[in-house]
Amino acid sequence: MSTAPFKNLYKKRKVQATQSKSCLICYKPTDTVLITLNSKDWFYVCDVHLSDSNFCDVVYMDDSNNDKMKDLEKLVNDENAILKKIKHFETLKEQKNNQFNKFKSYLWSNKKDDDKDSKGKDDGKGKDKEKDSGAASTAKGSDMTIAELNTKIKELNNKDLKAAKDEIANFSKTFRKYRLSTVFYKNRLMLDYKKQKRIEQQKKLQDGTLFPSIDDLPSLPAK
Repeated sequence: MSTAPFKNLYKKRKVQATQSKSCLICYKPTDTVLITLNSKDWFYVCDVHLSDSNFCDVVYMDDSNNDKMKDLEKLVNDENAILKKIKHFETLKEQKNNQFNKFKSYLWSNKKDDDKDSKGKDDGKGKDKEKDSGAASTAKGSDMTIAELNTKIKELNNKDLKAAKDEIANFSKTFRKYRLSTVFYKNRLMLDYKKQKRIEQQKKLQDGTLFPSIDDLPSLPAK
């Protein structure tokens, strides 16, 4: 059985807007091209179709067909860990802001002394509840001021999270590939076969081998 002229594995490439051509599926102009690893087959397609599982699946592989999905999962897990840290510090910041607002409200209240005493008892209960809740959650960063929390959140967003996203983007750019559905892949193979047959016929026409030679035909009988 002969080997297929190209594997069902395509890379995504972008061309200049002036070089846009009709999409294989919807015929709208597009500057996105899918091309096989050996560059034998390529076609234009809109980006929106690349997320359609009926057309293709996204895979992460190197050019030697080594699966890189586990590497991507690790990068995504690292990103999620950073997002979890940011969420934790944002929660702490919100709690501290609420406590500060409660304290301001208490200072500026004009209630009577007996009301203040009653309020103080309620606050004590509230603090106990908050303390119990805080003990159940992660204590890291609980002793930081609001300003320090803001700095930490900014650092995580602008440095750690940005670096994680850049690493995922670079990884995807390097290893993301597309595997066509069986129907589309077979269609690409058939088109390539027809193209090669046309080239072969044109070559035979040019060198005169398409038709049988007439040099050895028998002589016609004399009248």
